[in-house]
Amino acid sequence: MHTCPKMLNMSVPMVPAGTKAKIETREREDYLGDEKVQLFEGRPIMSIVTTREDGSNDTRVFAPVAVGSSKEG
Repeated sequence: MHTCPKMLNMSVPMVPAGTKAKIETREREDYLGDEKVQLFEGRPIMSIVTTREDGSNDTRVFAPVAVGSSKEG
């Protein structure tokens, strides 16, 4: 993994120099509600898929973060 400036400094699978690869973001298609999610260019994404020229791939999944609160009374 590396922090990629082309992907707005998100952590994505490393691709060695000289390797042809396609990097795709997959947008979330479900209801977000109040969840805190990873954004890419203002859109909520669920994963980044890196596909190399030999057909191998890596997927980075961004799970939503749960938020809780405590009420004292």
